Amino acid sequence: MNHQRTPLSIYGLAILILLVFAVIILVDYQFASQRPGGYHFIEYWSSARAFLNEGKSPYSASTQQEIRLQAGELSIDNENQSFYAAYPLYGIPLFLPFALSPNYFVARLIWIVTLQAALGLLVWFSIKVTAWRTGQALGVLVLLFALTNVYSVIPVITGNVVVIVACLLVAALNAVRSGLDELAGILLAFSTILTPPVLLLLLFILYWAASSRRWRLFAWMTVSWLLLIAASMLLIPDWPLQYSRTMIQYFQGARFTTLGSVLRTWWPGLGAQMGLAISGLLALILAAEWWLARKGDVRHMLWTASLTLVASHWIGIPTSAENAALLLFPLFVVFATLEEHWGPRMRIATLVMMLVLLVGLWAFVWSDINQPDLPLSFPELFFPLPMFLLVGLYWVRWRAIRPQRLLLSELRARGEA
Repeated sequence: MNHQRTPLSIYGLAILILLVFAVIILVDYQFASQRPGGYHFIEYWSSARAFLNEGKSPYSASTQQEIRLQAGELSIDNENQSFYAAYPLYGIPLFLPFALSPNYFVARLIWIVTLQAALGLLVWFSIKVTAWRTGQALGVLVLLFALTNVYSVIPVITGNVVVIVACLLVAALNAVRSGLDELAGILLAFSTILTPPVLLLLLFILYWAASSRRWRLFAWMTVSWLLLIAASMLLIPDWPLQYSRTMIQYFQGARFTTLGSVLRTWWPGLGAQMGLAISGLLALILAAEWWLARKGDVRHMLWTASLTLVASHWIGIPTSAENAALLLFPLFVVFATLEEHWGPRMRIATLVMMLVLLVGLWAFVWSDINQPDLPLSFPELFFPLPMFLLVGLYWVRWRAIRPQRLLLSELRARGEA
């Protein structure tokens, strides 16, 4: 029977969405007004305003000093913090609309709503690319989990662009799966506005595209990136050199960490060596998986891309707790594959795992949530989700990388499809 939505139900759904949106904005307003913060957003907003209003380079010493002064005026904690415009110049169009507002509070409020909308899109694209049949009820719960888990809330509080980059990456992977290689290449090129945490993933996609002879994906990704660099050089010819200097200074700051540095704080004697050993082992595993996936289908690529994102967190690239927002997609890959294998009865287990992750991770940090320097306050967040995902991804590996045509044949033979 064909069930069609009545106009009344459509209007009701629209009203519900508007009410939810209004509640989110109200909560965001209360939060932003009561808690000064957003030390990443002050970098984006202030440097973009200096470029827009005064024509200053975002990487100049005067712009950096202006960011620090404005951070102090806005009571944004800057102890042990180094405020820099740590993004390539072609990322500035993303921040210019917010720089039009001279009021930092208003600009930050709109930015918070934008990041939350990006989380919603990330969930939507993740469900599409994994073909996860969540249904409406589970889909809403997955969205709530994405909005409220600690790894999402931290970058929203600090105003980190990593949330938008995560959305761009998943949208690009969905485009690859749909055969829209040109669109995927453009989205991947734009995702380099936050290069370090996604560098390995981008290199893997280039390697997979070349090995699989997806030359359009390879070409559109590389050419789009080169065009972004060239177009930005029309504004500031030597910006790549200025940006490189800024990034060197940026990574010398205290906000970033590696697996070895976290372990060293707990076990000064052997922590660094343990971190080096784990990172080395992960590098070997990742190299082997890249080789195995070089001519695999899109399903194999998606699983390996998920593993690459997780490994990037522990492999030695300087990172922070905020960048773990990139790991939401691998988490949804695990959940979707488990349900694909076990069917709807797996949904209870999925809900239990989401609840444990949600409550358990907040329990780690709840007592310290009022500390201004969120990523540095919670080194323990460096471990739980990556560890869970490494186990989960290898638990579902065989099912996840199995070619779709063979999987469908198997399901039909069992009477499941």
